[in-house]
Amino acid sequence: MKYIFILLLSAFSSQAYSAGKPNIFIISMDSFTRKPELPKNFRTELMPNLNHFTDTGYMFKNCFTENSWEHMHLWLSKIPNKIYEQSGYELIGLGWKTHSLRRIEVEKNPELPLNIFMNLPAESHLFELGYDYLKEKFSQKRDKPFFLELHIKELHPPLYIEQKINISRLTPKSRELFLKYLNSPEETPDKVTFYSVLFDETLRQHHSPQVMKAINKLIKLKRLPRNILQLRFINLTIMDDLLELWKNSKGYKDDLVLMSELYYQRQTYLDSRLPELFSLFGNKELADNTLFIIVSSFGFAMMEHGQIFDAVGVYEEFIGTNLFVKPPHTNTFKVIQEQSSLRGIGRYTRSLLESKSPPPVHENLDYIFESEIISKNFNHDLFAIRENNTWKLHLDLVDSKRKLYDIKNDPHEKNDLYQQNLKIGADLETKLLKQLIKDEI
Repeated sequence: MKYIFILLLSAFSSQAYSAGKPNIFIISMDSFTRKPELPKNFRTELMPNLNHFTDTGYMFKNCFTENSWEHMHLWLSKIPNKIYEQSGYELIGLGWKTHSLRRIEVEKNPELPLNIFMNLPAESHLFELGYDYLKEKFSQKRDKPFFLELHIKELHPPLYIEQKINISRLTPKSRELFLKYLNSPEETPDKVTFYSVLFDETLRQHHSPQVMKAINKLIKLKRLPRNILQLRFINLTIMDDLLELWKNSKGYKDDLVLMSELYYQRQTYLDSRLPELFSLFGNKELADNTLFIIVSSFGFAMMEHGQIFDAVGVYEEFIGTNLFVKPPHTNTFKVIQEQSSLRGIGRYTRSLLESKSPPPVHENLDYIFESEIISKNFNHDLFAIRENNTWKLHLDLVDSKRKLYDIKNDPHEKNDLYQQNLKIGADLETKLLKQLIKDEI
């Protein structure tokens, strides 16, 4: 740990703060799975701009969500407005009101609300409005450092009608599959039902006529229970019957290919827009004195463990997140192997804001590090604890199931070693239960 503090102290030297307090710009991304096998966690062919930006700075290779339904901006939203005023920061925007867009009819507002515009899909006219707002802000002269948290929503495959994909970007084979599934519901009812979750539901609150045709067909074939008609929405993540139906359907592997295409398509689009953000729309003076933090809220799994969607499990695909910190005037690249968490980033950010002068590094970055990570599935009573980046225990309190993984040698959690290591499992379970009682989860 001492080595880590010495390393980061060099990054946050007096030179880094020579212009006074740095601007703080946090870019958080929804459903952006960390890739532990990659040197920077980002695929170069998909996100070349992000990879280039992270040539200098600090990459945290072991950052996790402490709760698998945890947004970065929910932590930051706990910071009172007076903190920004007292610390001398201009609050440009804080994107945390996830579900408020429809209620306030943001499209009809002549001025985009500061607390709303950041939290938008990566491809939408509202996103463009947000860009226009930022261009204007960064072109103005200011006498205070700024604070901005920009949250990019929905990088996973499109789930709602507002986020329709650009079909022309798909490969010919995937385009053919997609159109067949949606245009021929009687021929491929299981596919139509599945893809309704990805493309055809309006906030998953009602079924389209195509989906209803497909569901009725599957009920007649006795491949789905009739009580599915009583559900207000279809959710593969909690419907074992439907999930098994899809997994056993013809062309299941092709479905996964299409899903991956859609997931990566959004990442590539976002990457094309990042240079404008990193340069603060050409304002070099501001960019040179800005602390950039790039983080993701949680991951996204595409059936690696028989699960789909985001934030529904305690596997690494769900709770492993990206974290990259680029201080001003940094010209080196370092990988930090210490465990960290989104909660730690929230505390660290607040400590920066509350400091009346540039703080000693060891008093702040200590907030980033966590000794153990607790995760809770938002759909089920699943918990996990990991220790020393070596072992990880999964605990299902309802079904009393336990799984133990050697994450140092098995980062994708494919081999359950619980029966072979009962003592380790018992010790981790004791720590987990103590932590749950302490946190009153």
